[in-house]
Amino acid sequence: MHRFTILALLALLASLALAPASHAFKPAPPIRRDVWSPSGEYVLDVNPETNVHKVHLAANRKTSLWSFAQPLGIGEVFLSDNGKVVAIVAWRFAHGEGDCVTFRNNTGTIKSYPFAEICPNPRVKLPFEPGPIGVVSFIWRNEHFLRDEIEDTFQVTTTGWHEYIFSMKTGEIVARRFLPGNVIYRLWLYVLLPLVPLGLWVMARWRRRNRQRSADAGALAGGRATCG
Repeated sequence: MHRFTILALLALLASLALAPASHAFKPAPPIRRDVWSPSGEYVLDVNPETNVHKVHLAANRKTSLWSFAQPLGIGEVFLSDNGKVVAIVAWRFAHGEGDCVTFRNNTGTIKSYPFAEICPNPRVKLPFEPGPIGVVSFIWRNEHFLRDEIEDTFQVTTTGWHEYIFSMKTGEIVARRFLPGNVIYRLWLYVLLPLVPLGLWVMARWRRRNRQRSADAGALAGGRATCG
């Protein structure tokens, strides 16, 4: 068997071998944790046991400045530098009709953005990637949240066509950038990659045909030499 065909089969077998890890994927449950403001003056006590989360002065955690009740799941949480706004970003594998990014203060939700607005065309997770099977990922990786402590903003890089910068003060989108790399990735993943096995098969056929032609030409030349 041609070596290119063998490599293609090995790649396919490796993907199938890694696929069960996705079926068995279980995210770690949320734990109680502190979320600090960039200056360190304020701290948000995230408590998944009670789903009541409290903002304190870092210097005095006995009395809360304000609190809110909401299940936060295992997404990302940010606290503004003045301690007055909390931003909640959904888990990277969550996607649906709910909100992707939510901002709230002591009076309730001040701004929210649904998945349909932030990432209407998320990337489908491949079988060999970590994460639950058969879902999409609207964010590349959790570390793709870039926090600007001076401007008090954070950035969300999606698997769709754009990345966004949000203001922690107002909850507004202050910048939106097109991601050409994601377009190239989709082109490779959905158009070019499926053609790789076909290309390997065509190459193998072409090489076999050339070897056969060379063998036939050699046999013909040998026959002529014998007749001469």
